[in-house]
Amino acid sequence: MAINGIVHGNHESKFGIFQGSDFNAAYGANASAFVEFDCGIPSVDLGVFQDLDMKNHGSRVLEDGNEYTTEAGGIRTISVSDHIVRKADIAELLYAVFQNVSEGVGSPFEKTYTWVGSAGTETTQPDFFSDAGYYATLGIYDPIAGQQRAYRSSIIKSLTVSCDLTGGDGRIKANHEWISGFSSTNNANFAGAWAKNTASFFDFNKPTTKQIGGLDVVLYAFSFTFTNNAARAGVDTSGDAETYAVGMPYSTTGSLTVKYDVNTDDYEGNLRDGTSLGIIQVATGTDGADGNLDFLLDECKITNVSRGYGDPAGQQVIIDFEVQADSSTGNHTTVTVSDAVDQAW
Repeated sequence: MAINGIVHGNHESKFGIFQGSDFNAAYGANASAFVEFDCGIPSVDLGVFQDLDMKNHGSRVLEDGNEYTTEAGGIRTISVSDHIVRKADIAELLYAVFQNVSEGVGSPFEKTYTWVGSAGTETTQPDFFSDAGYYATLGIYDPIAGQQRAYRSSIIKSLTVSCDLTGGDGRIKANHEWISGFSSTNNANFAGAWAKNTASFFDFNKPTTKQIGGLDVVLYAFSFTFTNNAARAGVDTSGDAETYAVGMPYSTTGSLTVKYDVNTDDYEGNLRDGTSLGIIQVATGTDGADGNLDFLLDECKITNVSRGYGDPAGQQVIIDFEVQADSSTGNHTTVTVSDAVDQAW
């Protein structure tokens, strides 16, 4: 048998992104540099419409020529997991899901991402059709030349960041689900350089704030999920999306594992009577200085509470929660990042 005898190694493929500037630009031979991520190779749902149903064609079996397949009008879903987040990675991930950012002038270029809910100030969405907001081309670099995969004008639908402060190394891990309403490319030949951001990390084994309702807690682990519920909107003459809809609604949920003590012993009462926990804040680094990452979540309502008894570090309380906007201030979710990278956002 005249097979091809080349075997490609498990780690020869890689995944990266680069920021877009033209929302509906056609994909071609790309000379832009991709930012490579430390992560597994994403799983991809191509969003292809297929009609393979049995037709009345005078036979008892499916017959070629009665099927229909199209990518037009569909949505590609690219799911990234086990991303070890470098310091300069997080800003783009947050912008891709929040679709709302302000950046300070001068180093450390503090970036602030917010969702708010007060009438008159509520977060809306960017006009993607006019090239506003954040979108990126995603690239999967496979080892066969001319067979790389690209997904253009992609945004994040859901981003989960987590950290294990007891058994882990203190670095943020992330899972992110991207969507693209544009036709995919599976025969790209990436011409640009691929490079990872500098191996610098936010270290949550050195937290500077860890509070629930203004009380300091002993934090063992956290996980926050930011979801904008993105969906494609419209169909152009190529079958691609005309824009995206986001914020229908915006949602932040999370989970904290904390030490059981007098500061954490009444969360079951909060759940039973519907009392808000107030603000949850977890941060590392100094506010306004390079290396600061701060999660500030308003009016957190417990959705589940459980106890852990098997850890050598002592009894634990695990709370799941959902964030609501403060009715007096409108504040919902605020994340600040100081990474000394001038994105000119």
